Amino acid sequence: MKRFFRQILPVLALAFVLLVPGMRVEAGTIASIDATVAEKTITVKGVADRGVLSVSVLLYDEAEENLLQMQSVAVDNEKKFSVEFEVEYGKYLVKAADYEGGAFAKKTVTVEETKPETKPETKPETKPETKPLVTTDEAGKKVVTYDESSMTNAIAECKAGDVVKVVVPAGKTIKSEVFAKAKEVGTSVELVASDGKVVWNFKKITGEMKDFYADAKIGATLEDVSKAMTNASVPETLKYTTVDFTYSGQLAGEVEVSLNLSDKGYTEGQTVYFYYFNPNTERFELMDKSAYKSGVAIFKITHCSEYIVTNEELPTALTAPKTGDQTNILLFALILIIGISFIGTVMVSNCVTKKQK
Repeated sequence: MKRFFRQILPVLALAFVLLVPGMRVEAGTIASIDATVAEKTITVKGVADRGVLSVSVLLYDEAEENLLQMQSVAVDNEKKFSVEFEVEYGKYLVKAADYEGGAFAKKTVTVEETKPETKPETKPETKPETKPLVTTDEAGKKVVTYDESSMTNAIAECKAGDVVKVVVPAGKTIKSEVFAKAKEVGTSVELVASDGKVVWNFKKITGEMKDFYADAKIGATLEDVSKAMTNASVPETLKYTTVDFTYSGQLAGEVEVSLNLSDKGYTEGQTVYFYYFNPNTERFELMDKSAYKSGVAIFKITHCSEYIVTNEELPTALTAPKTGDQTNILLFALILIIGISFIGTVMVSNCVTKKQK
C-alpha cells in the first residue's frame, strides 16, 4: 500500500500543476446602478449579478479623462451595494464593475448648488381706488361720470344752483329719475353727446321728463323735409342743415341746445335760423334764431323732433306761425278778461247807485 501511494502522489502533483493555470474565475456583471445627490455627496447604489462578491466603484470627471476617486465595496446577501463620494459642484461620471473585472455600468450625475427657495414677494393687497361720484371741472361745473346706478346719488350730493355735467354715451339714456332728482335738488343739468356734436342745457327743470337720448343726426337726409323743399320755390342763396334728434317729444321746460355746425359752411357771426318741420301741415315753424360763433349755434326749444338750421329766413310759402307760441293769444285773453271784469264792475256799481236813489 505504501508503495502505491508513493507511486500515485507524483502523478497527482503533476496533474495539479498542469490543470490549475488553466482554471479561470469568470467575472460577474452589474445589473443596475443609480446615483443620487445631496448637497456635495454622491450616493451610488446598485445591484450585482449572482456570483459577484465585491464591486469597484470609480468616479471620473465629466469627460472621463481623470479618475478622481475609487472605492471597493462588498455586496450584501441581497446582491446590493452602496458607496458615497464627497465632491465639489460639477458633473461626474460614475462607473461600477465586479472587483474581479468585467464590463462597467455607468451613470452621469450633476452636483449643483442648492439655492434657497425664494418665495415671491407678497405685496399688500390694494383695494381699487374708489372714484368720487362728483368732481369739479375748471369751469366750476359738477362732473358726473355716466353710470345708471350712481348718477341719481351723485346729483343728491350737489346743491341748488350747481350745474351737473354728464357725457352721455351714444345709444344710452338719462333716466327720468335723474331729472327728477335734479329738479328736487335744484340743480341744472348739462348733457353732452359723446361725439360732442350736441350739448343740452336744462337750466331749470319744471316738469317731468322721460328717459332722454342726448345724441342727434346732423345733416342727415330727411325725406319729408327734402320733399317740402323741392315742392317750394326757395332762393338759391338758401343753405340748410337738417337736425334729427334721437329723442322725440316734449322737454321738461325750455332747454338750450348747442349744435356743432363747424363743417356745414356757415359764416362766423352770421344769424342762423332754427325751424321745426310740422309733418301735419308740411310747413316750417320758426323756433329761434342765433348768432353762429366758433362753429356753434345755440337755440332754445321745448320739444324735440325734426328741425332745420338755415342761413336765412325761409320764404312765406314754407313757414307757419310758431307752434306753441301763444304769447299774443294769452295777452289778448288777459286783456279781454280784465275788460269784461271792469265793465261788469261798472254795471254793478251803477245798479247799486240807482237803487240807493
